[in-house]
Amino acid sequence: MSLEPKKLHPETLHQLYQSLLAPVEPLLADTHTVFVVADGALYNLPLELLLRRYDAAEAEQFKRLAARRLRPLGGYYAALDYVDQAAYRLHYLPSLATLVAQRQDAKPPVAPTRDLIAFADPIFTAPETPPLATAQRPRGGAPTETAPLDPYTRSGAWRGGALDRLPATAEEVNAIAHLFPTARIFPPYLAHYAQERTVKALSQAGALQGLRYLYFSTHGLLGGELLQYAPDRLTPDLIAQPALALTLTGEPPPNNDGFLTLSDVLGLNLNTDWAILSACNTAGERASRGEGFIGLTRAFLYAGARRLLVSHWYVESGATRDLMVRTFTQAHATGDLATGLRHARRALRAQPDTAHPYFWAPFVVVGD
Repeated sequence: MSLEPKKLHPETLHQLYQSLLAPVEPLLADTHTVFVVADGALYNLPLELLLRRYDAAEAEQFKRLAARRLRPLGGYYAALDYVDQAAYRLHYLPSLATLVAQRQDAKPPVAPTRDLIAFADPIFTAPETPPLATAQRPRGGAPTETAPLDPYTRSGAWRGGALDRLPATAEEVNAIAHLFPTARIFPPYLAHYAQERTVKALSQAGALQGLRYLYFSTHGLLGGELLQYAPDRLTPDLIAQPALALTLTGEPPPNNDGFLTLSDVLGLNLNTDWAILSACNTAGERASRGEGFIGLTRAFLYAGARRLLVSHWYVESGATRDLMVRTFTQAHATGDLATGLRHARRALRAQPDTAHPYFWAPFVVVGD
């Protein structure tokens, strides 16, 4: 059974629902939040994309459309009955011990004095070349055998080992910043200003205390992927770590290689309601044994973030921008980011180009 997001068959999603959630559904009738600690192959599977119903008529329709190799199959995917539409919502945890620690041993919350500090659109090459307009970026629909997805993703692993600039990330954070009063945010750190040393300086100055949203919109790298981008910038112990890529141009000062690695995150002094990691694979890699999440997710929780919004695979940049802007727009009206995410998923499912779960399902809420 393949759990690769682009190859998930609706029948597989329904079978997984029947095995994992259907047996406990009667217990969830009056439940608001369900905590999930996943392991094994299920670690990389957001349960929101499982199908609660998949009847013979839907199966026959899918078979017919797939045989015609239509791209995208957006209208078909939009009409399916996903767990994301259930009355309860899902929060994910690295382990059950994390939930206990968050409720008993976490830093006392500080009343937010700032709403947003955001980093986006870093520069990775010198001399700088103008990025392509967002409309020129390749956009994929739902995958088929003859027309596989080739989206513009927030990881260089899809682009032949080169970190490309992501102009949609600047559009994303600028749109979100405009939702808040100017006095309650720092102007977004974009392009040359999206630097690792700035993150550390803000931490040392206490600016990441009493913060609602610490936001990163950039490339996310799994452990080991740094080797192909910066073998001469990093010591051997850092090359194996997951990281967020920030501006790499210029001569890096000591302890500022341009990558916010797991070790760097553990050194941050956070007391934030949310850390938003709008990049590829920021949920991290499955632990080789034992419970749940490792990597950046666990590091941000340890450093003092109470909740995170993280991704489970290589996300497409334009769809991620739309998902995040819709999430924050709805959250601004309701005061609840998790509810905003569900509204944003629904909006993307309603559009044929983004109705496939690859586009709307990668991001999940981690934390209490």
